[in-house]
Amino acid sequence: MLFFIGMFYLISPQIFKKLLLDNISQQENTIKSNYTISNKIEKTTHKKVESEKKKDLLVEKKILASRNYKKDIKSNNIPTESTTVTESQASPIVNSTSSTSDLRIDQELKLLAFTFDDGPYGPIDLKILDLFSEYNGHATFFVIGNRIAKDPDTIKAISEQGSEIGNHSYSHSYYTTISLDQIMNFEISQTNQEIEALTNKNVTIARPPYGAINQNIVDSINDVAFVNWSLDTLDWQLRDAELIHQKIMEAKNGQIILLHSLYEETYEALKMSLPHLYEQGYRFVTVSELYSLLDKELSYEYVNY
Repeated sequence: MLFFIGMFYLISPQIFKKLLLDNISQQENTIKSNYTISNKIEKTTHKKVESEKKKDLLVEKKILASRNYKKDIKSNNIPTESTTVTESQASPIVNSTSSTSDLRIDQELKLLAFTFDDGPYGPIDLKILDLFSEYNGHATFFVIGNRIAKDPDTIKAISEQGSEIGNHSYSHSYYTTISLDQIMNFEISQTNQEIEALTNKNVTIARPPYGAINQNIVDSINDVAFVNWSLDTLDWQLRDAELIHQKIMEAKNGQIILLHSLYEETYEALKMSLPHLYEQGYRFVTVSELYSLLDKELSYEYVNY
């Protein structure tokens, strides 16, 4: 091959030189074109990342402002011109120094509260925590008291990540079949003590096992607010990541989603669902944060189940 090229060069040096220069020029143009495309992709990606960061920061600011507003309400330290936002307005309060019209969260903010029952169970809980951390999100874990001593590090990890821990009884008994005394002084009290000893945080919410509760229990117990759910993924029954993912994707703004942190399939479903929901503009908050932003008191009555 080199022999023929050499012969060609000897016969037609000008033609060879022109071909060589054309080839070099073409390579330079290709490099420039690839650089331009790469630069555009990089700029677009950067803008998208910055936009997502702004959304995350907006959620954090509004959660904090909502908490501050509620503190102001309790201390009567709010502007005299402010009036109560009605439930029909469904407009969470976000600023404690503005008039009522400025205290409502914008309707574009989309929030979901993921909840996980029946833990702690480290092999799944810890992976779920890492997944939510990837999206700057938090969740609520309703734990069973008699499992806490076997897995205290998971309880600490949930608390340290910023997620919320709720009471899911001590023995997972039906509350509607046992006495009020047993519910108050054992199922709730004992579980709260064990959680608080590990986290140094008060437990304020509870979910009754199986969602079983009645008005008498609610009226008699003031230590915690009972919270059920508005979307049941049936993960305990389906045990199929794709089917659980499909159920999760039915979620609508403001819903409380029921899952269980016992199954690998639940974690795999979340790996599919969270990226899609995040892309749709949803942000992931605890149950208490969701209620705070909705300007509602924690109560099972606000949840469809």
